Amino acid sequence: MASTVLNAVSERRLRPIYELLDNGNYKKACHETEKVLKKQKDLIAAKVLKTIALHRMGKEEEAFDLSNEIAMEAPTDENSLQGLSLYYKEIHRTELICPLYESAVRLCPGNEEYLTHLFMAYVRHEQFQEMQRVAMLLYKQHPKNPYLFWGIMAIVLQAENTTDKKLATKMYLPLAEKMVEKHVKAGKIEAEAEVKLYLMILDLMGKHEKALEVVNGDLGGKLISDIGGRPAALLEVQKKLENWEFVNEENKKLLKQKPDVWNYALDYLDSLFHQLDIERGSLTEENNFNEWAETSTRLQEGIQFILNLITEENTLLDWKRRGPYLLRLEMLKRMKDRFGNLRDSCFGPAKQLCLEYALDFSPKPFCFSDLKPYISLLTDEEKTQFLFELKDQQSSLTSSEMNGVCDENLKNEIMKKKTKEIQRHVFTVEAARYLGEHEKLSSTEKFILAQDFLQKHEAGLKHVADRPPTDPCPVDSYCVLAARLMMDVYSDTGDTLYLWRCAYVLEYGIQHSKYNYEMKLMLIKVYCTLGAFSPCADLYDSMEVKHMQQDTLGYTVCRHVVSLGHYHHASQVFQMARNFYTNNNKESLECLITCFRNGTFYKVSEFVKYRRRIHKSYHAAYVQTEHLLMDLFTQGDIDQPVTALLTSDIKPIDYNTLVDNRDLKVVSDVRSKERQVSEEMIKKSFEHEKNWLAFRDFLLRCMYSVLIRDHDQTHNGCCCHGSPEPILPTLITQFETFCSTLHKSDIEDYPMLGPNTTRIKLSIESNYPRMMLLVFKFCCDFINLKSNPDLESQLFNNLTLAIQLLQEYVATCKEGIYSNANHEETDQSNESSKTGLNQSVPDAIININPSFVERLVICTEMFSICVLLITRLKTVVTEVKMDLQRQKRRKKGKQTNSPLPAWVSGYQSAISSYSDIGDALVGEVKKMKQDVEERMLDLGGLEIKDKEEEKTPASSETKEDNCVQTNGTVTPDDKLYHKIMKNSLESYSVSCKQMLFVLEGRMKNLKETSKV
Repeated sequence: MASTVLNAVSERRLRPIYELLDNGNYKKACHETEKVLKKQKDLIAAKVLKTIALHRMGKEEEAFDLSNEIAMEAPTDENSLQGLSLYYKEIHRTELICPLYESAVRLCPGNEEYLTHLFMAYVRHEQFQEMQRVAMLLYKQHPKNPYLFWGIMAIVLQAENTTDKKLATKMYLPLAEKMVEKHVKAGKIEAEAEVKLYLMILDLMGKHEKALEVVNGDLGGKLISDIGGRPAALLEVQKKLENWEFVNEENKKLLKQKPDVWNYALDYLDSLFHQLDIERGSLTEENNFNEWAETSTRLQEGIQFILNLITEENTLLDWKRRGPYLLRLEMLKRMKDRFGNLRDSCFGPAKQLCLEYALDFSPKPFCFSDLKPYISLLTDEEKTQFLFELKDQQSSLTSSEMNGVCDENLKNEIMKKKTKEIQRHVFTVEAARYLGEHEKLSSTEKFILAQDFLQKHEAGLKHVADRPPTDPCPVDSYCVLAARLMMDVYSDTGDTLYLWRCAYVLEYGIQHSKYNYEMKLMLIKVYCTLGAFSPCADLYDSMEVKHMQQDTLGYTVCRHVVSLGHYHHASQVFQMARNFYTNNNKESLECLITCFRNGTFYKVSEFVKYRRRIHKSYHAAYVQTEHLLMDLFTQGDIDQPVTALLTSDIKPIDYNTLVDNRDLKVVSDVRSKERQVSEEMIKKSFEHEKNWLAFRDFLLRCMYSVLIRDHDQTHNGCCCHGSPEPILPTLITQFETFCSTLHKSDIEDYPMLGPNTTRIKLSIESNYPRMMLLVFKFCCDFINLKSNPDLESQLFNNLTLAIQLLQEYVATCKEGIYSNANHEETDQSNESSKTGLNQSVPDAIININPSFVERLVICTEMFSICVLLITRLKTVVTEVKMDLQRQKRRKKGKQTNSPLPAWVSGYQSAISSYSDIGDALVGEVKKMKQDVEERMLDLGGLEIKDKEEEKTPASSETKEDNCVQTNGTVTPDDKLYHKIMKNSLESYSVSCKQMLFVLEGRMKNLKETSKV
């Protein structure tokens, strides 16, 4: 048998190298391994340490070659195997661990540890069949329960993940069941996890009667770790057996003990209505329903049970639990849904029940979300009455302001009461908005209402001054509601003035509540709509988005960062997201392995499903594609050779399996049901986003196919290997078919707080897909010109049309970033209603045309890609000229000069046309930059003036007055608008600078190409 441990001498020699690697001294570690290898040239463990040192020094190829050499030697000592496994993990090639341990197991057939490592290696790659084989080999050689159940779990995973469901039900699951039953009969079941796996198998097979026997039998006694233990497992099995009477009775007992657990309430109602469905049988007429409902003992018992729960809660004057009251509303809702227009005398009118709930729980922030599903029980007339009575109820419970000096305890009590009143008023406003009251208001009335909310916010701040800054603040809702009203006015009028006012409201709110994620997400959307990304980056960072939120909330910034020309930020955002997917893959694998080690088999399936959902995430495919594409058109042949960027594998995207993980309801929506973001809207948005991703994917793969021509032909950066000529025509055909399916009319605009409008809309408007299709066709013909001279006659037709399309769209971008739009300023003469909304929006930003930035960015992108592709084709011209020179040398003495082919002059003409377009684009960007910088200079002057005023000595009273006065001094509102203006202008300036960097780089490429 091969040795599995190192001798003492080798261990002593390697110990200093381990310490050097741990301390990060890789160069010294590499030197020390070479010294050891001179003494023991066959010491594989030293070679492994050298491999790790070389890898961490950045010598990737040398390290990988050495690792292959080590693998060929089939090491069997633990140090070498663990070290090489660590190296494979670091280079993300964990699939190489499997053959490594296969060799070790073959040479050391009885080694339990190596077999365990081999099993876990197959777990990493979800090779369920191999997992089963290794687990059974382990159990055969080392008969321990965990190894047997590893194998059984591997069989279950095969059943769950096979596409052939018959194979699962006929072979995999029966096999797993027999293996467990054999173990049960032998009396070898030891752990709760083994019983749970048995129940899981029976559940998958639909054998719920057998599962009931297991839970009620001796094995059920092992079910102790979960909440509820055996009774909870029994209840779950009874539900699957549809034993509704048992389920109903058990949930009754649970609700008596814990009436506020909503799961118990839902299970109780589910079981009750299943029983009622059986009881009412084939009744179809409404009259029969009413008669049956009045005489049904079971229904009356259910109603009485709920009323008893409420009676008990009513005795708790200080602290009521809302479960029973919601249970009553849910019961009424289900009765109406199931049985139609039944009389609601059993509980009372739905309107009255909603009012009672609001009276008890409106001081709590959850009240509106609780009550929202049940407002549909009311008729239109009842909704109006409900709102009127709700406002009357709220006003009657409002106390007078706190005046004078009072005891500290009394003051605290008054503060608590005021906080409850604020929350109660917020609930009333949210209910009014949900019932469509705000939709009936004119723009002026909405503006006045928003002012009122800001005043209430300012007045309410003193009542929440002592709260921890990380706690939700009740008055924040006023700012959110005011911002929503400004968004409503913008949606109605299209006037960006109200977006700037909305930005003011949200910035003002965030000043007082730095941890309010809702306001930050809304502000990101507002700034992006205004074409300013720089403030969004800071807001996104301040939210500390981590882990899964990168996948669910990443869309908020990733959609806009490239389209607004912030390429440096884009690189950071995309890299952060890609790092999450890489790290998540590692971490979830470790969790999966831990599940097997600890025997928590019921979690294994969950982790497998979770990993696959993340792997199929739309956002993961989006950030990778956008990142690779952006690097090509912003850096390729500008600050580094394009060939250095052709190093990443482009994995094919299966659009049918992509999963939408976007959390589009993270910001609460309190508009009327008809205007809320619907599931249908989200599905449409996802289809449009998939179209955009497909467009970018085609763009990227076609570019790789052209650009890789000058790269090593064995490079695997493209989706296939070898010469691009055979591949490009196929991609172009597919791309053309795809482009024919795109129609601008199919794409709708979504609400401000709904899904982002896809970039495919602007790309169709700018003829981006059509233009790129024409350019790729030209590139394909140009590359194949030497082998097919007949292409010369119509060679430049496609390129000429592409140049014309780009010229036409660039011509539409000449109006500049500042428009001459008229804005209706809403001014209120009532001084008592003055807020920051009454401030005039500074001239520096009020006339900005937000769409101009995005249109200029897409022009820059199209120009950059076209120039990159066209200038890379200069090698074809160079080859032709070199061929002519060689022919000239062969014909020495002859006075014949072979003329250049006609297409060469056509190529030079195209370069000249692109130079003209580039000059026009550079001019437009510089003009925008100049306009923005002029405003920034004015802003700088104001800033200097402000600082000088701050340096002027003044009494505390004068300083206090300065914050209130509006004539001759700077108010806090002025400073806030100043901040918005500064952040926005700086963002536009950054966009200009980064666009100019790309454009000037491409102009340099064109100048160099024109000399060829």
